[in-house]
Amino acid sequence: MKIEQLPSGTFRARVYIGKDTSGKRVYKSVTDKTKGGLRKKIAEVTLHKADMMIGDAVTVGDALQHFIDDRKPVLSPATIRGYKTIDRTLKKEYSLLYNSPCHSADLQALINDMLRSGRTAKTVRNYIAVIRSAIENTGQQPREAVLPAREKIGYHIPSDDEIKKLLSFVKGSDLEVAVHLGLCGMRRSEICGIRGDDVTGNRLHVQRAVVKNPDGGWITKGTKTYSSDRYIIITQADADYIKKNDCAYKYVPTALSDNFHNAVLRAGLP
Repeated sequence: MKIEQLPSGTFRARVYIGKDTSGKRVYKSVTDKTKGGLRKKIAEVTLHKADMMIGDAVTVGDALQHFIDDRKPVLSPATIRGYKTIDRTLKKEYSLLYNSPCHSADLQALINDMLRSGRTAKTVRNYIAVIRSAIENTGQQPREAVLPAREKIGYHIPSDDEIKKLLSFVKGSDLEVAVHLGLCGMRRSEICGIRGDDVTGNRLHVQRAVVKNPDGGWITKGTKTYSSDRYIIITQADADYIKKNDCAYKYVPTALSDNFHNAVLRAGLP
């Protein structure tokens, strides 16, 4: 059996578990951070493959559950939480597709229903991408479907005067340092993860983030990507604030977004 190492460093193998009702060979994708851990999983799948669901017994819901479980060890908590949200929504609002066999799941009907219910093209595309990956993870091919066109989103780019007005408005508030760091390109999760010992002089080490785990609770973890672990230069005043308060912003990321939005409105900015 071939074991391959993915660009992320994770090891993966495909384990043959049998044939579906049409005679097509079905494989289960197995992943782990180490070769030793992967071999244990391969042995477990091989031992229980006779009991695994194949063919008509594999529903979209089954596939999603297995897909999420397979990827828990290697994906971020935020990504797993997003997958679980998709699983819950499909189970509650689109039970016909959720309980359909993978090989006959009508993805086009789901796309049409979601668009009619007012969901954005981006949301629909995200749902279909996850469902397709989950079905392919069972060794089957999802039915073809036409996705909605990508939407072009217009963003307001603030002028220098608008930025100066915002900085003046938040001066002296608990948002001041957070806004400064946001202007340095930091994510809200990274801003909330800053601690006093991350500062040396006016040099800030961005090395952690505050995110939600799959169950919705807040946890502190490493940065989103390897390259996100970085150093930036900040003002001495901001460095002193972080050292003194052992944080850049004392609340969770959602509170930071809400307070920032309210500050923009109160400042009379678009």
